[in-house]
Amino acid sequence: SQSVHSISDVLHEAMDRMEARLRDDYDSGNAESGFSQFDEMTGGLHSGELIILAARPSMGKTALAMNIGEYVSINQKLPVLFVSLEMSGIELADRMLCSLSRVNGHRLRNGTISPDDRERLIRKAKRSVKRHFSWMTHRVERSVRLRPPPDASNDERATLE
Repeated sequence: SQSVHSISDVLHEAMDRMEARLRDDYDSGNAESGFSQFDEMTGGLHSGELIILAARPSMGKTALAMNIGEYVSINQKLPVLFVSLEMSGIELADRMLCSLSRVNGHRLRNGTISPDDRERLIRKAKRSVKRHFSWMTHRVERSVRLRPPPDASNDERATLE
């Protein structure tokens, strides 16, 4: 929620929280990520925080975030909201089911899964319906059109628009 607080009020609250932590009498509402080194560095996932995971393309951002979300949802039984600007809900569902079922995602996309793989996917899908894992997607579609360069009627090069 948005509100305005004076620095003295916030500092008093911060000092009270520090004292409660020293007494081991403070429930921070933290959740573990499932990655112990990450949790040691960050103190875990904190209630009310927005976590943005950024890296170069194809570095495993979605896989890492999905693994954390799965861990929090399954092991700690806490609700998870996963936001993706790149993948659709069905793509995220495929990834999650493959991860939970230990099924090769490439084989699922190609339609070459075994009957055992299919059975594992179905079992995990039935169990996953009960989880508190939601996602919000807004897939950005980019279209590229080729057009001739301006004032170059005999130039065979094209530029991207």
